[in-house]
Amino acid sequence: MGYQQRQLQSKRVATYASLQARRPYSRTPKATKDVQAKSKRLMREMLVFWKKNEKEERDVRKRENKEAADRAKVEEEKREAARQARKLEFLISQTELYSHFVGNKLKSEHLMKLSVPCKLMS
Repeated sequence: MGYQQRQLQSKRVATYASLQARRPYSRTPKATKDVQAKSKRLMREMLVFWKKNEKEERDVRKRENKEAADRAKVEEEKREAARQARKLEFLISQTELYSHFVGNKLKSEHLMKLSVPCKLMS
């Protein structure tokens, strides 16, 4: 590093150091008041943001819960419909079996009645 570069760098550091040294004394009551007002405004904006954000999250959760409940209700209705269909099918099959059994019994009784007089005649 050359002499001129070192001089230039030393000058920059000295200028920056003097600015930093004067900074605490350069604050005026107006600057402090502006900082306080800005801080209050930012605080209000953040409060509004988080309230809005929490409301949106609450709405999303509510909507998801409602959709889940609706899906569960639809699934339950499908299961109930399938159960009712199985129950109906069982009742129909039992009715058919019973009617077939009764029909066969009536046929056999009818044949027996027809066959008994024939034996008496012979």
